[in-house]
Amino acid sequence: MRSLEVITRCGLTLGPSGDGVVHSSFRQALNFRLDGELFSLLGQGQALAPAGMIVGGRPDFTRFAPGVRVLLTADEIVVAGQPFSLRAAAVASTAIADHGPPDERRISELAAVLSQWLSRDPPAHGWFDSLHDEASPYAPAVRRGWLALQAAVRAGDEDALVRACSGLVGLGPGLTPSGDDFLLGMFLVLHWRAPALGARILAQAAHGASTTDVSQAMLRRALQGYASLLYLAVLDPGTDLESALARAGAFGHSSGHDCLCGMLFAVQHG
Repeated sequence: MRSLEVITRCGLTLGPSGDGVVHSSFRQALNFRLDGELFSLLGQGQALAPAGMIVGGRPDFTRFAPGVRVLLTADEIVVAGQPFSLRAAAVASTAIADHGPPDERRISELAAVLSQWLSRDPPAHGWFDSLHDEASPYAPAVRRGWLALQAAVRAGDEDALVRACSGLVGLGPGLTPSGDDFLLGMFLVLHWRAPALGARILAQAAHGASTTDVSQAMLRRALQGYASLLYLAVLDPGTDLESALARAGAFGHSSGHDCLCGMLFAVQHG
């Protein structure tokens, strides 16, 4: 079978070998578990995930069913007999520390434009939509969570804020629920502006069992210092903000938009 090329990979170290299984597959993304950790193969044009690898071309990963074997060797990943070569892969950092810090100008720009930007065309049943449209099935839970966040901030009570954030874990549909994406956005700002508080919030969220395993892995990776390049670009003063917002906000059904909502909350209150 002809080998497909991994053209870009994250900087996270893969072991010299390993045996795993496919977790979930989509047309342009395949998640697999190896040595207890989740990794992703992504089609060309997709954003590099914190533990991801970009495959040249646009392979259709839906042909790989959940549960099929994944084998890692010294220079390739083999999924159900299909090799993906790692030999020529360029390494791109998904470390949060390599994409910042956001300077005060960047924070000011975000504070000035993000609220209006998020209101333009919010995805149905995402965080913003649920907060502003009572017809959303998630509106009651999102609004309860929002009120708890606001009350904690007004009181200046960090313990209450951590508890309020924990209540958002697993809130919403999909592989990464809206509440988790919101928390990730909060953390990415707090990582630079209030790192101890951000770590407390995410440590509590990442170790809970009330969300999906994909989302839990996303939060755990962030706590370890890694995140999607889509989101890191929003805070990186070396990137064009409007372009970064457009790319991040379009990710998933509402995931990117939800993450930006969390960033806005942290920018306004962090």
